[in-house]
Amino acid sequence: MAKKPEKILKKKDLKGLMKLLTSSDRYYRERATETLEDMGKDALKDVLQISDHPEPDVREACALILGTIGGSQAVSRLNELQDDGTPWVRRAAVKALSRLRSDKALPGLRDRLQDSDKSVREAAARSLGEIGDKSCVSDLVGVLNDDHAYVRENAVRALGRIGDRKAGEAILERLDDDDPYVRECAARTLCLLGSEEAAARFDLKVAKESRHVVIAMASGLGRLGTPGAVAMLRKWAAGGDTIAAEEAAVVLNDLGLPAAPKATRKKAPAKRAPAKPAGRKTTAKKTATGKATTSAKKPAARKTATRSRSTTAGKATARKPAARGAARGKTGGDQK
Repeated sequence: MAKKPEKILKKKDLKGLMKLLTSSDRYYRERATETLEDMGKDALKDVLQISDHPEPDVREACALILGTIGGSQAVSRLNELQDDGTPWVRRAAVKALSRLRSDKALPGLRDRLQDSDKSVREAAARSLGEIGDKSCVSDLVGVLNDDHAYVRENAVRALGRIGDRKAGEAILERLDDDDPYVRECAARTLCLLGSEEAAARFDLKVAKESRHVVIAMASGLGRLGTPGAVAMLRKWAAGGDTIAAEEAAVVLNDLGLPAAPKATRKKAPAKRAPAKPAGRKTTAKKTATGKATTSAKKPAARKTATRSRSTTAGKATARKPAARGAARGKTGGDQK
């Protein structure tokens, strides 16, 4: 028995795959689902015929296959399966339609926001966000007060994906939500939408929030990136709340910004040039004409034992006659 199903899967025998899809064996039913998805439009006709099978698990599998194959026939049948009596079949149809992103699926998906099963409402909100049609904004805002947190969270996330700023005021209210994950999602979405009011609301709540919500607020302000958002991050970084200070400092560092703005520096006074050494004193001298002239005072000359020319010359002239006389006397004596 084990070999036969494996042969069917390997050969992609369509009739055999339909039998496996309706079998009670969950393992081979899932294997058949994957194989039929790979076959694409070649399997469309047979899947459509079996999609009204009395077994809910089979209808669920057919919805998943149709969401992969696509086409107008698949969309039409999936819209019908959104009204199926079994919640998980409806959920599968909703998820399949989100893959196809068809405008024809919007009316049914809007209706599923009011489904009696919370998992279907959650899937419908997510699907509308993935399709991204702005005509669904009012419908998603309407479920922000849903009784279940998962539905509110997915509605907030869907509004962020659609990107309509008109939803900002409604999302601001989710900052007071009882569920911390809804508050976290609201903080990220508000900054994604560019809400200028988000920073002021964050500042009122940051001291009482859990770490993962504070992280969402800080990273959201970093994404927002406006002067007001940066100023708020710097305020937190310098504040007394430890968690907010840490997360704000991390975001500012990622942005390449200092934790505090640079102080305006006063220009340093210009440095004065060093005073030049005082010049040599000059003394005025009078010339022969009586006019005063200035001349630099020369350093005092060393005292020497030199004699003046006049005294030297005088002594030299006094000696010469004596020398001559002596010479004459000596000469005269020799002559005698």
